[in-house]
Amino acid sequence: MNQMRKRMMRRAKRQAGMTLMEIMIVLVIVGMLATGIGVAVMPMLERARVRDTAKAVQVVKSAVNMYRLDNPRACPDVNELIRSKYLDGSKSAVDAWGNDFIIQCERGEIIVVSPGPDGQTGTEDDIR
Repeated sequence: MNQMRKRMMRRAKRQAGMTLMEIMIVLVIVGMLATGIGVAVMPMLERARVRDTAKAVQVVKSAVNMYRLDNPRACPDVNELIRSKYLDGSKSAVDAWGNDFIIQCERGEIIVVSPGPDGQTGTEDDIR
């Protein structure tokens, strides 16, 4: 009886752990899930950045309009808007990619542009 118990204990010990193959299969499955989630989430993150920057462009444009009411002949940059307290620098100083907004005042029209994801002005991904 004692002999049989020892054999059962040895067999249980051998079957208690996971093999390297089982661990590798689990890691591959987890990696595939993480890749799938990453592929699904990255485009949504980019769209969110574009929406956030478009809203920030509107905020900067409103700040320029208020600045121009007090200073009709001047066209400020973002730093001047922050210094003059027309714009909160902690929120709208740069776009979602860390680029500065470009402000142009031409013939009474105010144009605020973000260079967009590529950081280059004059390209199709600019946000106006």
